[in-house]
Amino acid sequence: MSGEPVPAEPSNGSTKHGLEYLRRLELFRPTTGMWANLGLKLIDADAGSTLVEGELSAHAHGAGRDAQTVHRGTVVTIADCAMACAAAATMREGEGATTVDLTVDFFRAARAGRIAARAHVTHRVEHLVFCEATVEQEGVDVAQARATIALIPTEA
Repeated sequence: MSGEPVPAEPSNGSTKHGLEYLRRLELFRPTTGMWANLGLKLIDADAGSTLVEGELSAHAHGAGRDAQTVHRGTVVTIADCAMACAAAATMREGEGATTVDLTVDFFRAARAGRIAARAHVTHRVEHLVFCEATVEQEGVDVAQARATIALIPTEA
């Protein structure tokens, strides 16, 4: 995981405000909160697409008694984080992003170790942003997700 900051200049659908917002959240090097707990880092964000990588452990993220697999809620969260960031990259000043619909199809169980989610915006209609993400481990797809992200007015 490179952990490099997101690009400085917007292109192809991203906005300067959206990319600055992602940088302010410090998601490329989180030290606290859910992103830190999941070992997530925003690796790249531009043009309404993102790459989020994480490092999962059987102890912290395991499912069940034997913890051979990672809890599926963890996979959902990683996909949601990537799609929300893709949508946020398109935000205009005065907007915030929130997930209003999320569907995930699981192809196989995730295990401890490196995990990545690539997300991109498929459409934006007024204040709704439609996104897709693929979550993978070791070059194999773990899950495919679709979300609708609402861009809502932020308080002044």
